[in-house]
Amino acid sequence: MNLTNPKEKNAYGAVRELREEQFLTALVDFSKQVTQLEQRLSANSAIQKTLFQNSQEWRRLLSQKILPEFSEDSCLVVTLAGGTNTGKSTLFNLLSGGIKSMVRSTAAATSSPVLVTGTKRYEEGKTGNTLPGFEAHPLVSPEDPLRKDMPENTLWITSSEKIPEHMALLDTPDTDSIESENKSRAEQIRAAGDVVVAVLTPTKYRDVQTVNFFRQARESGRLIVPVMNKANPENNYKTARLQLSEFMEDIGLSDCRCFVVPLDYDVDSKSVREIRSVDSEGGLWDYLLALDVWQVKAQVYQDTLGFVYTEGKGFLSRIQSFYEQLKEISKYFHQLTGELSDGYKPVLVQKTGDYLYQELLAHRIPFMRGIRFGIARIGILVGRLLRYYLFPDEAIQVGKRQGDAAAAATISQNHSLRETARVLQNKMREFARHEGKLIGSLIDRELLKVDQSNSVDAIVNALSGRNQSYADIIRQGMDLLLRQWWIKHRWQRVYLRMFDLNLTLTIPLLFGCFTFLSWGFIPALILFVGAISVGDKLILRFCRRYADQWLDLFDDWKQGERERLSVCLFEKITNPVLKPVENLSQIFEADLLEQLKKDWNLCQSIFPKS
Repeated sequence: MNLTNPKEKNAYGAVRELREEQFLTALVDFSKQVTQLEQRLSANSAIQKTLFQNSQEWRRLLSQKILPEFSEDSCLVVTLAGGTNTGKSTLFNLLSGGIKSMVRSTAAATSSPVLVTGTKRYEEGKTGNTLPGFEAHPLVSPEDPLRKDMPENTLWITSSEKIPEHMALLDTPDTDSIESENKSRAEQIRAAGDVVVAVLTPTKYRDVQTVNFFRQARESGRLIVPVMNKANPENNYKTARLQLSEFMEDIGLSDCRCFVVPLDYDVDSKSVREIRSVDSEGGLWDYLLALDVWQVKAQVYQDTLGFVYTEGKGFLSRIQSFYEQLKEISKYFHQLTGELSDGYKPVLVQKTGDYLYQELLAHRIPFMRGIRFGIARIGILVGRLLRYYLFPDEAIQVGKRQGDAAAAATISQNHSLRETARVLQNKMREFARHEGKLIGSLIDRELLKVDQSNSVDAIVNALSGRNQSYADIIRQGMDLLLRQWWIKHRWQRVYLRMFDLNLTLTIPLLFGCFTFLSWGFIPALILFVGAISVGDKLILRFCRRYADQWLDLFDDWKQGERERLSVCLFEKITNPVLKPVENLSQIFEADLLEQLKKDWNLCQSIFPKS
């Protein structure tokens, strides 16, 4: 590789044009924001797993491929990857010109990756710049990659005079290893490679894990080079050709150079052999040396960026959709609480007219209040005596009805409140069932935490009273509202008092005077008292008949009671269930989502994927 070559310099310059400072800053910021979001969601592992599903590959490419490419001295990384016992390390040693990685007949021999560079790049490789995310250690013995006591991010590095300075060879753990650490390392290394040599065997070339690994590598922009190890050389590798064709079809690869190693090929011998091409002259090593480094890296970079853009867009769309879903849940629960509260009908112990009548009595002149009180006491006493002696059973029932009136109102009120709370909880459960497993399970879990009995009792006590009767609460509320109405509505007040005065005083006095002149005092007194009683009953009937139409203040009271119920329902039921949802919403509302989209759009505006 000669960097003084004009063609190579031009290609290098084209790549450098992509290294805009603003683009790099936006990429770094975006990567940090994604990591920050993942950390914030760590308390909700199920949600974190769903939102970040299939994001590992493009995030690895972002941090280990795209960002490192901004280094002016990056090289072509050739990775040998394959399943268990496919002979990766054997071919790796053959290409690197020495025993760099120990070969074992047992499966999953290589635990940590081995990087071989040219002698000049070796010192730089020891700093970890060649393969970001790994901690480089000098390879002392071929046995080192087999060690199980090293950290997961261990990278063994050595040099070979055979390796040109523009290239680095990388041996990886098995792609289908039963050890999750080995599999994770292989996927991480895949992101750092430019060229991935797919080491296959006739027995494992269509394994699901193997196919998925290399399909992902192709989709993410890697240059795939299939090598069929232990191939049957009969009929000019007819079987191997068919197997390679099937493998290419499985991973979505249309055209590429393929190579074979025959079954009886003693690659462990000291003689120098080649990994031969299926359809042309030359071997794998010659093919790798002939690659136009900058063209390959530019194409890999372009394809990788396109893959990251596509996957990143899907990730942002998934995040945005989830955030919108959270907002809709919060909006729906608030709306549901309000609708149920609006449908609540507070129970009045008495009719509206009775409250107005009692307020009117309170504003009568003392003389009239005294007369009415005396008449009422006498009437009650006489009525009770008559009912007791003439209708004893009826007297008991009347007393019972009077005593149960307030209790009945309280029972009706409490039943209405409990039913409203129950409907709210049931609708929340129904919503959770239809919302999907992720959000539904979150809502169900919070509903189970809510003590339904205590919550409903708290709502009932808040609106119906705990230390005083519901009738007393209503009476106090009505007294306050009627006093306010009495002060504000002068002409209605004057009309009502004049009407009351005429019926309960003026007319009885006229009747009393005429009777006194005609029949004497006793008949006049009886008629006067009777006329007052009749007038009082007429006033009561008038209040009951027209109070609902005349007064609108009870609508305000009822609306106030509905608002109180809405507050209680939200505090005791809705908010405890909704709290985790709103906490999740706050994670996205702290400008995090907007910053993610801003950085992402900036990246694509500076360097579109096509």
